Amino acid sequence: MLRLYKFFDMQPVIFDDRKSVRELLNYVFEKSDYYEPAGMDIVTVYDASKYHVIDDTTIACYKVFTPYDDTIGHGNNGLCVAYYLPNLFFYAEGGWGHHMIEMDIVKNIKNPVPVNLRFPEFKNTVVLNGDITIRQIYEYLVNTNYINNDFKIFKFYEMLYGLPDETSCVPYNAISNQGKATIKEVCRNFSEPICIIDKF
Repeated sequence: MLRLYKFFDMQPVIFDDRKSVRELLNYVFEKSDYYEPAGMDIVTVYDASKYHVIDDTTIACYKVFTPYDDTIGHGNNGLCVAYYLPNLFFYAEGGWGHHMIEMDIVKNIKNPVPVNLRFPEFKNTVVLNGDITIRQIYEYLVNTNYINNDFKIFKFYEMLYGLPDETSCVPYNAISNQGKATIKEVCRNFSEPICIIDKF
């Protein structure tokens, strides 16, 4: 059956609910003229109406989304594009901030640590596996073209009223021995860590 799907900050689409969540996401990205540099395998859906992240995108849409009826037709409310790499990271669009750590998929991430990451064209909280290193994050972001290899300085701060507290800055060079530090080590003294990735 054709249904209306509404995603946060993307074009609504009419789509066949017998098709998979993966096919729906591909269609939504196409209609919104959106591209994911890390590849569509990491893209999934956070359904805010159920407080649930879909971890199997091969399943048919009708099996996971609750339809609603209104004068326009059928569809869904509260859908957000999300990004999940098993046991490495999770992020959902929509400005969830410190609530990201409360989402159900986080139970699949070892030693989860929410970090507000900031680099060109990105400023959001991401839940990271606490055992991964700064260098692993750097290499992932470079390999997926989110940053170029000049962005190797990771500056960690305590968040103060949504801004980095400059007095708390602890810098790490991702390509030096400092890059071997894990996220849980780096963030252990911060209650709300911010990480600004910069060239210097």
